[in-house]
Amino acid sequence: MKRLLMTLSLAAAVAQGQETAPASKPALDTVEVRAYREKLGKEVQHFVAKLTQLDGGMVSSWETPVCPKVVAEDLAHAEYLRQRLLDVAAEIPFSVNADAACRANLFVVLTGAPEDFIAQWKERDPGMFIWRPRRGVARSSESLPVRTWHNAAEEPAGGAPVIEGPGAIPSTGAKSSGLGSVQVTRGGGGGSRIISPVSENLKSVLVLVDTNKVAGVTLRQLGDYIAMVSFSKVDVEADFGETNSILRLFASGEGIVQPGSLTQWDLAFLRGLYLQSYEATHQRRAISSRMVRDLVEHAPLDARP
Repeated sequence: MKRLLMTLSLAAAVAQGQETAPASKPALDTVEVRAYREKLGKEVQHFVAKLTQLDGGMVSSWETPVCPKVVAEDLAHAEYLRQRLLDVAAEIPFSVNADAACRANLFVVLTGAPEDFIAQWKERDPGMFIWRPRRGVARSSESLPVRTWHNAAEEPAGGAPVIEGPGAIPSTGAKSSGLGSVQVTRGGGGGSRIISPVSENLKSVLVLVDTNKVAGVTLRQLGDYIAMVSFSKVDVEADFGETNSILRLFASGEGIVQPGSLTQWDLAFLRGLYLQSYEATHQRRAISSRMVRDLVEHAPLDARP
């Protein structure tokens, strides 16, 4: 009997040890999650750097509510694209003016004769389409199916007062149409190592779509692509590698699959751009950090370690 009790006690101890053995697994899980986040962080930083390389020191964003105006031969197409821009803005979210009568600052034009449109616009704003763009206006390549002009201004961050006088750089645009003149100002206060006294704000954007070059693209794809290139001053000609982004919509090559809409990477970038709680001096780092948190939170279960 004593031997039997000892045998049962030993078996119970072994069983208990087997039950408690998996306690070491969370440590392994923690290592895997940390490695996953570090790898993702490097990929995100590369993506953000490529995406914003046209911005220079500061990453541009909209400070004032965006009022989109879409012009197309098919009025139903124009209304769809306008509504899609409003829907994407609400998903980020950032401020828009949904009133159809608002003063437009985001112009989207769909035309099969883009050069004729540019010729007509030149008469209104001669400095807009010169070979070397007017200061403050960044333009994309003429060969692209969707071309962009971004009018940005450096302004005091967070509504800080403007310093007038020799320290301010006056507007360079004497005659200007819808895209407005460019004004660069300096804000009061010296800032800090984490908070910048100034920010670069988008004042107006023109998006010109050559309908001859977008055949086969759905309105949803086109609307999401326009949202991405007009809500931020992105470099659409950058090489994003294998990153799943709507910016690869017009990429060519074997095995390339164009996304059907904005991807989690696209949305994470736009949220990182617009949901910062302060004007960071290291904006790209702040955007990347928020992107990683966003992508981890929305990652499908089979993609997590």
